Amino acid sequence: MPPHLPARTILRRLALAALLLPASLHGQTVQGRVVEVETGAPVPGAVVVLQDASGRRVAAVLADAAGRYRVSAPGAGTYWLRAERVGFANPAVVTVTLAAGERVERELRSESRRVVLEAVVAEGEPRRCAGRPQEGAVAATVWDEARKALAAAALAQASGEYRFLVEWRIRDTDLDGRTVMRDETLQVVARGRPFAAATVADLVTGGYVVLEPRRVEMMGVDATAILSDLFVQHHCFGLRRPGREQQGLVGLEFVPLDGRVEPDVRGVLWLDRATAELRYVEYTYTGLGFRGPVERLGGRIDFQRVPGGAWIIPSWTVRAPLLQAHNERELTLRSMRRFHMYGISEQSGRVLEVRTGDGATVPLGR
Repeated sequence: MPPHLPARTILRRLALAALLLPASLHGQTVQGRVVEVETGAPVPGAVVVLQDASGRRVAAVLADAAGRYRVSAPGAGTYWLRAERVGFANPAVVTVTLAAGERVERELRSESRRVVLEAVVAEGEPRRCAGRPQEGAVAATVWDEARKALAAAALAQASGEYRFLVEWRIRDTDLDGRTVMRDETLQVVARGRPFAAATVADLVTGGYVVLEPRRVEMMGVDATAILSDLFVQHHCFGLRRPGREQQGLVGLEFVPLDGRVEPDVRGVLWLDRATAELRYVEYTYTGLGFRGPVERLGGRIDFQRVPGGAWIIPSWTVRAPLLQAHNERELTLRSMRRFHMYGISEQSGRVLEVRTGDGATVPLGR
């Protein structure tokens, strides 16, 4: 019989990815509240960023449910402190000068003027991706709003504030979906990260498909990966016209730079046209050499704001191939064309329950 090569996707990493990342301790701190200019009401979930004189981000935190924040500086000096809100224009920005070991209070006043995406429409033919994405390929307004939500989700994960009861499912079927070869579910409690991908450096250098003797592993992407400078530098961005299933949404498409030969990902970030909030990201793989309906491989990540202003990933899906070959002992990029898909392994997860560090249940609103 020909050897069967079961695809092992990101699930193995998901079970180990629920990590609490401790905050660095520094002698210089800035703390205070983010409030609305007009009403003085707190702004929960605002992304508070500390930048040095060159504009480089040195720290970032999420404001809590009362709008409070505390951010540490790496050393004495003058910094820019800014608070950003998903779906709102004009971030609050102040300068702050810190002496060694100093702690200061700063109130950040945020305007309540909404970002308007109603007029954002994709027109014309898709642009060829031949240069750096920041040289005109990014639809700036849409990317800026998506970036805020991605940053908020990444910070919520890194903070370890939430505990997730997660149901993971693995379902292997043949290509027509009629024959089920495997269907398993398990529930685990994840701390901080219910879903996470491989590091961006690994994805960029090694590609999104890991090939080893007798196995193929498909890598997904998460908020941290898409937000990273490396991801942006290796992809072009442009507006995507919505279809029937995306009515009321605005799409920002990302595709690998021209000339990229390693397996990669392309996809779309879909934002709510009325609120500018990120709803979900969907993606497929590029550069796959094996035979079969590779367009069916890929994944989806959903985003949701929870009370308190934080963003979480409530559900996700990764679809990987089940591959088959005759007398093949090593799977390499060169030999991939001798393999063909005989099925699809769909691995998915959904958050059943969210709790804060003190045990309080967080409503999911679904």
